[in-house]
Amino acid sequence: QQAAVWQRTLEAENVRQKGVIDILPYVFATKPEDFDQDVWKKKKQALGQEIQLWEWYLAKQKPGSHIAGPDFTIADATFWPSLAFLVQMGVPLQSCCPHLVKYYEMVKQRPSVEETWPPHWKTTPSPGLLKDVF
Repeated sequence: QQAAVWQRTLEAENVRQKGVIDILPYVFATKPEDFDQDVWKKKKQALGQEIQLWEWYLAKQKPGSHIAGPDFTIADATFWPSLAFLVQMGVPLQSCCPHLVKYYEMVKQRPSVEETWPPHWKTTPSPGLLKDVF
């Protein structure tokens, strides 16, 4: 399990890169006249493929498992914030990622997550920025 923990911990950066770093600056910092729909589509496709990879990782685990096995590890602590952010941005996990949905609901119930959940996420609806990622 230790090798899987390290591998998923390092790979979690891919989710952050494709889901946060590549998308947010493009959406919020690109001038409307420079916004290219083809570039936007490719960024969303890359994110969708990455999310599908993580769905596959979880599908290989036993029910109720975490990202790298039965225990909550640094891999989960690294992956979780990006997943939570993507869900808040409207990624429709329910449409294609049943394992990620179960994982999301399981981790969201952890006391440490409940205590640190951004208060405005509880009251503000998702902007739906990534509702069509799949």
